[in-house]
Amino acid sequence: MAAMRRRARHDPRAQPRAAAARARLRRRVARGARRRRGLAGHDARRPGHAAPWGRPTSRSTSAALGIPWGGARRCDAADRDCVTDGGDGAAATVAPPPGLGDRTLAGVATLKISVAGRDEGALRVGLFDSSGARVFADLAAGAYKPDGSDATPAAWARGACFCIEDGLVKLSENADAQEVAYRKRFGLRKTPEEFQPARAPKIADDDGVAPKLPPGTLSTGRGGPGASLEFGLAVAEVDGRNRVPVGVLLDDESMALLAYLGSRPVVSQRAKLGGKAGQPIVKVVVEASGYVTV
Repeated sequence: MAAMRRRARHDPRAQPRAAAARARLRRRVARGARRRRGLAGHDARRPGHAAPWGRPTSRSTSAALGIPWGGARRCDAADRDCVTDGGDGAAATVAPPPGLGDRTLAGVATLKISVAGRDEGALRVGLFDSSGARVFADLAAGAYKPDGSDATPAAWARGACFCIEDGLVKLSENADAQEVAYRKRFGLRKTPEEFQPARAPKIADDDGVAPKLPPGTLSTGRGGPGASLEFGLAVAEVDGRNRVPVGVLLDDESMALLAYLGSRPVVSQRAKLGGKAGQPIVKVVVEASGYVTV
């Protein structure tokens, strides 16, 4: 290229060739940059290549993500009316609150939720007096750590990870998520050496296991939430034989928000990106949380 520029200064006929070579180089560099970002082949001006949500994505990238709906039919995942399968699926039905039955409440946890940066209201969760429910309550209060542990207290706020699968909107917070949330809360660039993630010990099954869990029931797996601190809210009636109920949603607004969360477009189970299947395409965040006893 340098030699071509030197020749172009002395030979006017070489100037167009030098300009064309520079243009080819710029195009090659641009293609490489797009390929590194996973956007090779995208052209937002061509029908079938538009990707209105987030960064534009080509069909090949959509396939790698496991997103079966693509091209011009794809809806904006940040749009409230966009549901699973890019608008071809059906939104979850808003069910009435499940009620307490013969259980009594120990307290109420409140989780304020945003989707794609938009405030969507709060989930009000009535918690039973059980071991699993106390873990959820402490996470909502921002103070969970096992008894006698030196772990750094874990919190749902800015740390909860969402996954939608098997009729459940799941909340979890593994060690990596706790570390990231800790740095965000305190504005740190590096994790201090004294940081230790909290992990729930195995919890004996509480009473109340049922064959079916109605919509709006908060549950955890048998043995407790485990190292990932996982809980699930039933969007529809789900099999309860391997889950233990620890609470219920208390009002119609919470049930409507649960149905909305359960309808968010997610990364397909066929995704080639490990651990991403079932996660909402747009960011769902617990902006703040709290817990009060009753």
